[in-house]
Amino acid sequence: MEEEARERRLRGEPLPLPAHGSKALQAIVLKACAYDPAERYHTAAEMLQDLEKLGAKPAMPELVTAAALEPKAAPEVTAAPAQKPAPEREPAAKVDSAYEPMANASTTKIMTCILTLEHADLDNLVLISENASNQPKVRLGLVTGKEYILKDLVYGLMLESFNDCAVAIAEHVAGDVEAFAEMMNDKAEELGCKDTYFVTPNGLDAAKDGKEHHSTAADLCRIMKYCVWESKAAERFLEITQTLSYECMDPNGQMHLFANHNNLYANDQHAISGKTGYTAKAGYCYVTAYEEDGLRFCIALLGCGWPNHKDYKWIDSRKIIECVKKEYVG
Repeated sequence: MEEEARERRLRGEPLPLPAHGSKALQAIVLKACAYDPAERYHTAAEMLQDLEKLGAKPAMPELVTAAALEPKAAPEVTAAPAQKPAPEREPAAKVDSAYEPMANASTTKIMTCILTLEHADLDNLVLISENASNQPKVRLGLVTGKEYILKDLVYGLMLESFNDCAVAIAEHVAGDVEAFAEMMNDKAEELGCKDTYFVTPNGLDAAKDGKEHHSTAADLCRIMKYCVWESKAAERFLEITQTLSYECMDPNGQMHLFANHNNLYANDQHAISGKTGYTAKAGYCYVTAYEEDGLRFCIALLGCGWPNHKDYKWIDSRKIIECVKKEYVG
């Protein structure tokens, strides 16, 4: 329906009246979809005011991605609509790119975290396997055969994005990485994700049965929405991802200090959670949840620059936030 409406506007054709609803409601629909900008609502707030006059109480949108903004509202952002570096900054004007499968790096770990919080006791001891200790950087340096507190591993997962912590957690919760990946994919399907397939708990590029580890911007927003607002473990998830620093001791008596690398959270009180990510294939990635004055939404950026453009995700996130607030708050 949305695609048909978009094509009609591009061709300059009028939209058909909705099959149901009062004449006043039909008028609002036509004004919202008018091809001529002079006849269209200038902001979503104007439309909401007219709807409220009819007694309607539309819910604020909770899923917003860099690629899902309409062209008239889309800021210039870096998030690429393809799985390769973009030499120049491009406008994310294609609505369907929000649903394009892409490598998503460590943004995967929000799913790893929420499943752990829902299925395990953070006071448990985790026995480290050789598979976990041999994970590539970034890693804590877990030692095979040693026992670590699950809580410490979860904070290492979300604050420092340690890959060895992710595998150790997955093996503890489900027995092995493959079984945990099944849990991840089952949860993604339950949440309504359209094109997400998890192979690893840390987001490192991998494939199974000919399918590569991937997600979409829209699906990551659905997952983040669940993590911060819907899960029974949402409060604990927020507590962990909002921690600025965390100190713990490993089995050898060595102290470790983990730091939160979510720059947006550190500088904007309304950014309530987030997770960064990077691989050579995925580029810089970021997913965040934002809440201000009743407005809730999530942003996911995939392929948002490659070295040396680590700050693109912060710049683009701020542009999108301002754009969304302007559209839905006025």
